[in-house]
Amino acid sequence: MMHYLWFVPVGILIGTFGTLIGAGGGFLLTPLLLLVYPQDSPEMLTSISLAVVCVNACSGSVAYARMHRIDYHSGVLFALATIPGAVVGALTTRALPRRTFDLLFGTCMLLAALWLLLRQPHAARHTPPRRYRVQRTVIDAAGTPYTVAYNPLLGVGVSVVVG
Repeated sequence: MMHYLWFVPVGILIGTFGTLIGAGGGFLLTPLLLLVYPQDSPEMLTSISLAVVCVNACSGSVAYARMHRIDYHSGVLFALATIPGAVVGALTTRALPRRTFDLLFGTCMLLAALWLLLRQPHAARHTPPRRYRVQRTVIDAAGTPYTVAYNPLLGVGVSVVVG
């Protein structure tokens, strides 16, 4: 049990960074666990990572709720969309051999990095046509309005994959 104590400070560091950038930290913790524990199963390592991400998400959600910066309607929509992907992912992870999981996970990480490098800067992005776009405004505790627009079909699709 003592050799797992390093999870606490690493989880706090990764959690803090992940929460600050809004990504949870799983993209950092999972590769670290895969490297440190090559003998362990993918489902055990991903469950540890998901537990840390869950704590981070709850922490960030509480902070943003206090600031009144949550669009609950969109959040519930995307959260519900992650459920099928999470179920399929859990079943698939359990069935995959470790080497196959490592290869698939590494490929997904490389594709995500490539997408981040090649995507257009925010100002140059094409705005989706009105019929495919939802626009929502949230007013925070200080009275500052925040308006976001997104394509709900794309958002739900991405949420399923993320799940």
